[in-house]
Amino acid sequence: MSIKQRLFSDFGYDLNIAGGLGQSVDDPIHVLSETEQDAYQTQYMVLRGLGQGRKVIWRTLEINRTSDETRQLLQYKIETQTTQSLKENIDLVNKTISTSDTGIFLNKPIAHKDLEILIKFPRGLSWLHFSKMVNYESRTPELGYSLEYGAPGVKATIFVYPITNDVSDTPAYLMELKRARMEIIQVHGENAIKQDWEISEEKNHAVYFYIPRTKPDNISALLVTELHGYFIKVRTTLINEEFMHEIAKEFHYEILKNIRYAKWKERADEE
Repeated sequence: MSIKQRLFSDFGYDLNIAGGLGQSVDDPIHVLSETEQDAYQTQYMVLRGLGQGRKVIWRTLEINRTSDETRQLLQYKIETQTTQSLKENIDLVNKTISTSDTGIFLNKPIAHKDLEILIKFPRGLSWLHFSKMVNYESRTPELGYSLEYGAPGVKATIFVYPITNDVSDTPAYLMELKRARMEIIQVHGENAIKQDWEISEEKNHAVYFYIPRTKPDNISALLVTELHGYFIKVRTTLINEEFMHEIAKEFHYEILKNIRYAKWKERADEE
């Protein structure tokens, strides 16, 4: 069974690919998409399907471009984590991809583009990968929408919703994080939190870690920040071990980096 057939059979991914197994430049996976962005989307889904099939956590380390007379070759160097750290190469061919980058998100397929606050959420953020979007706005506009990400052993949800009350001298993101913490207790009871740590506040965001009593082997994190009159709140739950802690931190870092880029892009456009 080819990779194309296997990805469709196992996960329902009907991808426009052909060719080999991607283990070398002589046996690459052929991406047949007609547009550049579709090609990157297809390549991402190939990598995601291979990761799901092997039950590993993975992220892209770098992308190297080469070409010959008839094709352009992209070599994705990815890092995977199971019981030990591995690095491996996946070679993908596509004739539609130009050799010049046109933007920071060119090789990052987009899960959602928010035109209201001018930010793009890639399908892959560090080790975590997008699964679905839930839109609450049709029922309750002030609740906004959410984006779900995950990997083996970790689940995360990004909530984006408008700031409706910002009259305190305390930063709105800090007040919202404290409100979210109280909400955990209100919903799950006074003993919902087995252990927690002090809220960590940075220049433009706050983070709170706690261990839920119902799942003592897990650790959860709440991060709240702001962008253009909206809260961006991230709720992450993961297995309580050192490597998974690093995954959560990197996921938070990637989100904050995207927010910084959105703010920089807006200033650059105004100038």
